[in-house]
Order: sequence, then structure tokens, then C-alpha cells
Amino acid sequence: GGRGPRPTRPPARRQIHADPFCDADGRSHHQWFYYRVSGGRGERLRMRVLNAGAASFPRGWSNGYQAVASYDTSSWFRVPTAYDKASGVLTIDHTPERDACCYAYFAPYPFSRHAAFVAEIQSRDGVSLEMVGETLDGHDLDVLRVGEPAADKPVVWVLARQHPGETQAEWFAEGFLRRLLDPADATGRACRARATFYVVRGGRVGGREGRGGGHGASAITHLLPPPFALRSRA
Repeated sequence: GGRGPRPTRPPARRQIHADPFCDADGRSHHQWFYYRVSGGRGERLRMRVLNAGAASFPRGWSNGYQAVASYDTSSWFRVPTAYDKASGVLTIDHTPERDACCYAYFAPYPFSRHAAFVAEIQSRDGVSLEMVGETLDGHDLDVLRVGEPAADKPVVWVLARQHPGETQAEWFAEGFLRRLLDPADATGRACRARATFYVVRGGRVGGREGRGGGHGASAITHLLPPPFALRSRA
């Protein structure tokens, strides 16, 4: 006889673990998630995040939010996602086409990519780097300067991924720096001629890599010593 239909699996139920308690606002934070499902090729997966309603920013699940998925952790795509405000449950509904599939709140930006990009950019003409501290997980906190300071040139600060769950910001900062330093880009050339840029990427001062929330909106400003303190540059 032939093989019968594959049994239907019950919905997977998971919870997002909170960051350690934050003294700044008297609470623990959670929002970010990232996990892998193996053995699901061709099966409809219904994955429920049970405590999404208690996340730091529950409104982020509304207005069409969709989780991201990837088979190779390089190319990411959106998958159907629904949030039930009454129950506080976020449901991800996807049928993977490969044996293993990763799912995340947003496309991760691993530290290995961060370190490789910093090494690439600081080798460009007109770019300097200064280490001004360390993150909570012991990584270097670097300031990348694009252009030479001058009395008649305004200063522009770009702070990206202050909190570990803000991977979107590091993807933005990578694209921003690539365009700013592209010799063929007229906008980038004009910006470099008119201003000096200081870029802090991947500070993650509000938590450890892979965590979600943060520990205070002004935390990164306190890690930048003179002459990098933001107040002295205002």
C-alpha cells in the first residue's frame, strides 16, 4: 500500500524570554525572537508566540507586521503573521520548502558581519576609527568618522542599534555608509563635502547580542567620552 497522509502537528507554542531587569524604567523587556525549525519541509507550520501581548512594544505587532524567514540566513523573506490583540498571541503561519527554516522578528545582523564591515570601511580614504569603550558583551564600541572636522562644517551623528533587537538600524547604517563613501554617488560626495559624519553602529549598550529590548534611551550618550560626548557636539 501507499503512504498515508502525514499527521498534522499541533501548533508550536513558544514565549519570548525577557532581558534582565532594567533599572532605568523598572521593568524587563522582550520583543526580539530568532529560532530555527527543522524537519518541516512541506508541512504547514503554525507557530504561536504566547506572550507577544506583553512585549515592550505590542503595537509593533499590528499594522501589517510580518515575521521574516530564511533558509540560508542570508536571504530573508516575509511570512504570513497575525496578531490577536485580545489574547496577546502572535501566530506565524508558513509552509517551508526546505528541511530547516529560520524565523525572526527582523533579519538578524550578526556580530561577524558587523566586525567585517567595520574592518572594510575603516580602510577607506577619509575614514578614521576610534574605540571609545565596550558593549555589555565585551565587544569594541567604535566611532567611525567620515571626513575631516572644520569650523565651517556641521557635524552629523548617526547612532544605529543602540539596543540589541534593533537590527534594522545596522542594516540601514551599512547601506548609509556604503552610499556616503561611494565615489560614483553624487549625493554621497556632496554630503561629505558639506559635513563631518560620526557613525556608531551596533553599540548594543542596552543589552547583550541576541536579546531584545533596551536599558534606557540615553545610555549610549553616557558611553561616549569627550571629545565624543554628544552634548559637546550639539
